[in-house]
Amino acid sequence: MGVEVFGFDEKLNYIQIPVNANWHFGSSRAWNLNFGLTGGVLTSAKSGGEDISEFVEGTQIGLSFGIGYKIFLNKRTGLLIDYQAFSGMTDVSKNPMIDVRNIAGSLNLGCVVRL
Repeated sequence: MGVEVFGFDEKLNYIQIPVNANWHFGSSRAWNLNFGLTGGVLTSAKSGGEDISEFVEGTQIGLSFGIGYKIFLNKRTGLLIDYQAFSGMTDVSKNPMIDVRNIAGSLNLGCVVRL
């Protein structure tokens, strides 16, 4: 995730684990809304090619939410198209004078298999 703060291009990379609840709706239940909490662990932080991880918190917590649609290919498989958004609730800067929170969004394509 790249962000520009005070003219600096910072790239913060995280491994994030969402814990979401899904609500399926529509006549065929092909639509879904999801929401929940996401925890993240910083894997790298760079600005201008320099390591800045000492200035960035190692973890973050945020809200995740999204909407998706499943296209049924047959009784057991489907194609899922969804949009996921993330809004950070914790400050990622270790500097108490600067409040920085991450936001992100992604458009996803996946396969759903009924076991």
